[in-house]
Amino acid sequence: MDFVYWVEDRYALPVTLWVDFKYRHYLVDRNKRRVGFKFYWADFSTFPMFENFDDLPMIELAVRREKSSTEEILTAFIEAITHYFAWLSRIDMRFFQPDEALTEEILRAYQTRGE
Repeated sequence: MDFVYWVEDRYALPVTLWVDFKYRHYLVDRNKRRVGFKFYWADFSTFPMFENFDDLPMIELAVRREKSSTEEILTAFIEAITHYFAWLSRIDMRFFQPDEALTEEILRAYQTRGE
């Protein structure tokens, strides 16, 4: 939760973003691959107004730590949040891939906070 509060303090989240923490080692995507997160979204035409509560974006994040380090979980979380910002920017989500350098930069900024 410390990371969630850190993100909320530093980044504008203009549309509610739901995060469902799953006590699992991994999730399975549509292609049957093991992944650390899944991002769900609805197409919208009335931004920032949503007529249907179910249209709000959501992240499912695997958070079981026996096989994944905190850093691996946070990396997946950061990638999921970049999907949220891509969705807000109306980027075609079918082809979106998070920027690895940006993900690493955000992770390091979080890890070195307060130093």
